[in-house]
Amino acid sequence: MGRPPGGAPRSATGRSAASLSAGGWSLMSASDAEADAEEASLSRALSAIEDPPLRRSDDAVRFHALVFASSASLDALLRIARTLHADLLRQAGR
Repeated sequence: MGRPPGGAPRSATGRSAASLSAGGWSLMSASDAEADAEEASLSRALSAIEDPPLRRSDDAVRFHALVFASSASLDALLRIARTLHADLLRQAGR
């Protein structure tokens, strides 16, 4: 990341966080800068996922195991909550 003439920082995508207008440098809106930052983060995440060594690494295996276990736990808790809700409704006479 560098700075164009005038000192405005460049975003992670290489675009300037400021644009040259007829009157000089004008800053981009905050939402444009946030969109650029989000785009750069997504790009880095996707490139990391596509990196073959990462897919085979122990950290990746642990991460996927954690996600699977978390998902399974949430599914089980949801089934329990639905069962309890149905039992409470039956006891209430509905």
